Amino acid sequence: MDVTGDTNSGFRVIAKLMSLTEENHPMIRKALIQEVKDHMSDYMRVFGCEEHFNYILNGLYPPKNSSGTAYEDWLTLSNMSHKGLKLS
Repeated sequence: MDVTGDTNSGFRVIAKLMSLTEENHPMIRKALIQEVKDHMSDYMRVFGCEEHFNYILNGLYPPKNSSGTAYEDWLTLSNMSHKGLKLS
């Protein structure tokens, strides 16, 4: 997906995949943050520990300073491949 290359690129892609414009990226970011906060106990089971949960949650917030065109934790939430995950 061809989107503006900045610290919001991952959120821009999600917006376009949802048939929105890439300028809707703040809404996507906000919705993902709220999702993780609202279902913290579920995500704590997925991520295994509070430290990893906080790493994922903090990766959803805009970077405090952007020194380049790519954010080093680009859409960290994609880190969802956890062994032994049991969904109930």
